[in-house]
Amino acid sequence: MPYVLEGLITTFDQESNINLAPMGLIPTLNAAGEIERLTLRPFPESQTYRNLLDHPEGVFHLTDRVLLLAQAIVKCLDLRNLELIPAKIIRGYQLASACQAYEFRITKIDDSSLRKVMQAEVISATQLRPFYGFNRGCHAVIEAAILASRVHMQDPASILREFEELRIIVEKTGTSETMQAFELLTDYVQSFLDNVKESQS
Repeated sequence: MPYVLEGLITTFDQESNINLAPMGLIPTLNAAGEIERLTLRPFPESQTYRNLLDHPEGVFHLTDRVLLLAQAIVKCLDLRNLELIPAKIIRGYQLASACQAYEFRITKIDDSSLRKVMQAEVISATQLRPFYGFNRGCHAVIEAAILASRVHMQDPASILREFEELRIIVEKTGTSETMQAFELLTDYVQSFLDNVKESQS
């Protein structure tokens, strides 16, 4: 299985509006252990995919703020409340609160399957601040965020059952921000389930 890094990606649309979305990317390292290439697998209906077709550059961020990941999943993240830094080389923006930012340019697109495959070259890497790792609560929120991002493809009731296992870890080891992120994801999946039930009644 490929090694996937979970993070946040910023892209531009045709009118230069910024889009921020969560995404798991597959890194390729050079001999020095530095990320030199990224493999993206966006869905064709995603704003990120459409943006990269129009403007094939973006910034991938690694962050220890799981609340940001959760807010991006449920689309309640107001970019006006985030500090953005102009990218060093490409036309784009970095998140000032991220730990690392990788500016990239798409070099190849394979659109032969449902999950499009985009190969990207890392143009610039910025270390914004130290990354000290995740505790168990943060890991549980990341797993919950991945599950929540698939609510359109999987049974939301089964996702909520998996959430109950993750909740135990978050309540034992998470901070107040970690718990806030988890509740945000739980409410998102529950709302989706309620809408499904309402449409079927």
